[in-house]
Formats: sequence, structure tokens, C-alpha cells
Amino acid sequence: MPSPRIAVIGAGLAGVACASRLQLEFGIPAVLFEKSRGRGGRCATKRTVDGLLVDHGAQYFTIRDPLFSSIVHRACGDALLSINAPITCPDGTPIPGEPRWYHRDGNSRLARDLSPDLEVRSSTEISRIDPLDHSWLVNGERFDAVVSTAPLPQSYRILGLSDPPPAYIPCLTLILSLNGPPTGRAASQYAVRDRSGPLEWSACENHKHGRIASHRTVFVSQGSEAFSRAFLEVDPIVWGAAMADLTARTWNLNPADVIEHLTHRWRYARIASPATLPALPPGTFFAGDATSASRVESAWLSGHETAARVAAFLTKAPAADPAPAIP
Repeated sequence: MPSPRIAVIGAGLAGVACASRLQLEFGIPAVLFEKSRGRGGRCATKRTVDGLLVDHGAQYFTIRDPLFSSIVHRACGDALLSINAPITCPDGTPIPGEPRWYHRDGNSRLARDLSPDLEVRSSTEISRIDPLDHSWLVNGERFDAVVSTAPLPQSYRILGLSDPPPAYIPCLTLILSLNGPPTGRAASQYAVRDRSGPLEWSACENHKHGRIASHRTVFVSQGSEAFSRAFLEVDPIVWGAAMADLTARTWNLNPADVIEHLTHRWRYARIASPATLPALPPGTFFAGDATSASRVESAWLSGHETAARVAAFLTKAPAADPAPAIP
């Protein structure tokens, strides 16, 4: 009997967790399809013009689950670091919290460290899958099961679901680079969280040690839900300038020191509330943090659990006969 093959759509934390467990624990080959150039999903990292690594997706991640803790520490080793500087309210009141972790080489590196030996088809967008006997056609290839880890509006389209997808909250993000080392509150404070203003989050990346050169200061700012919805379809030049001004006021920055600003539009930053999924076609699965808390750790745990459900499904269904790729 031929070995089953699994297609996993999306190489974020849910996708790499699912594919890794399928291969390492269950011995089931999996192919990851990723529409961007690299792995990580919302664990995303950019390089500035002078080569500095900046996280413009998940700013940090938690480590609560013992299994996740064990695997992440083993995979990342001494590249796994924690942020020690405080997060405060706008008035300077510290916000208590658990340890906040990041990857020394960029949070996108977390996905790569957790999936070193997987087959990843980068720059390959999957917009639909088609049934074929007891299998599925994905990008012209036959697979016994498909796992989509894309945001639910995209997953619903890929899996051919007619139900209206759950609502997501967008997030507009700004990277602001300045000449000189951090000064003022930025010298000792990591971030400001403002639940009531247009700038919900702004953080000084210099507090992620080993990232930012001593002669630069870099901030990452994220708009509130209201701000992000209002400007989602507006030219980034407009909302980028507005966010730069808000960031400068929050941290008392001199606009003359700004040397670069980059923008990013996260259309599906997080789900508005945990979703209950409709019945999926046999042999198709969803993994991701949309059904729980919008956290890096939740996405990985969802992918890990989904791998077991895929393996259980395959023990009940015959593997598809081998077939050549269909152009």
C-alpha cells in the first residue's frame, strides 16, 4: 500500500507543528505550501535598510504549555531570550505579566527552528483544492488529506465552504528607525500599551538584545482596532505618517532623527472571538489559533493536535493510489 501524503497550507506555527508531528511521530510525509518567501506566518521579521532585524508581527510570545516549552527550548537553544524591560500604561504604570520571549535572530526564525527538515514550497499560493476519488488535488498533486492553517476567510475559500467566515480584526503596523541610541523612557522601558487610544501598542526593539545597533533606535507601533479598520484601505503613506506622529508623541521623539519608516497591513491579525468551525469535507482539516486565544503558542498547539486527528483519519481511510502530478 502506498504511503499517504498530506498537504499543509501555510508555514506559520500551526503549519510547521502539524507537518513536523506527522513526519516525526507518525511517519507520514507532509508538504508545506507557503504563499510568502519564508516560514513564520504572523511571527514575521523584516530587515531595515541598514540590516537590522525587526519583528513586525508577533512582538513576543508566551511559553505556558510544558510540551511547547520543552520543544521550543530544545529547538532554539540559547537563541531563545526574554525581554526584561517593562511594559507600561501611557501614564507609566507597569503592566504585570508573565515572561515575554523572543528569538534572537528574529521571531520568524522560530518556525524554521521548529521545522528544520520539512519540505516547504515557498512562494506558492493555494486558492482552492479539488476532490479526486478519495483524495484531493492541491496545485496539481494528489494528497490523501489537506490541512489549511490560513486565516479562516482564506481557509473557507480554499476548502470550498459556503458558510460566512468569522470576523477578524486588522492591524496596521509601523516600523520607525531613528539615529542615535534610545533616550528618555525608551532607555529603560520596552513598550507602552494604550487600550483607549489610536496607537494601541508601541515598543522599543532595542530591548531585544543582539538585534539593534547601538547607534540606532527602532520602534514598532500597532494601531488600535478602530484606527486599523478606519485606515485599512487608505494609502500607507497617509496612515504611516499618522502613526509616526503618534509614536513620536508617545516616546517624546525628535522627528528630525527619523531615518526610515516601514509599514505593514495585517488584514487578519487576530480573530474577533474564538470560532466554532462548520463541518469540513472528509479528509480536510483546519489548524490555527482562530479557535482559541490568538497567541503564537496556541497556534503551535493547534497544529500539533491536528496532526493526531489527521493520523487517526488515515487509519480509517485507504491511501489514494499513486498518480502523476496533473499540470
